[in-house]
Amino acid sequence: EFGKNKFTQICDVLKQVLSYKDESLGYDYTDYDLFLTGHSLGGGLAQLLAMTLVGSQESKAWIPTPVRCISYASPCVGDKEYYELYVDMEKRGLLRHLRITNDGDVVPSGPTMSFWQTGLNMHVQKNIKVQFKYHKNKKGMLNQ
Repeated sequence: EFGKNKFTQICDVLKQVLSYKDESLGYDYTDYDLFLTGHSLGGGLAQLLAMTLVGSQESKAWIPTPVRCISYASPCVGDKEYYELYVDMEKRGLLRHLRITNDGDVVPSGPTMSFWQTGLNMHVQKNIKVQFKYHKNKKGMLNQ
């Protein structure tokens, strides 16, 4: 829509979906939870949108919490301050982030300069039981 930024447009659509109710047809989406997903760069965008929805004054009043984000092979998207705010939102139950990474995938480990990864990491490796870690940010392929 002309004159509205993309975030406001996304909020408008989400409000329509989350408030949709048609009793004559038996549809009621008013109690739905919100899940955001994405792969690679889309996973990075899903993380950013999840945090923005939870932290924005524009959406705080109506967004269902926790907002759940599931990202696949997503890159790091924020700095240390972003990471600390994300962790705080998770601890307060406003946000949940499951990050899925595959062994040897370089995308989740970059960019490396001043960027931090968020969420509980489910790391998949060949012939090894899946590992779940919520760790202090350490860089490198082994710490995806």
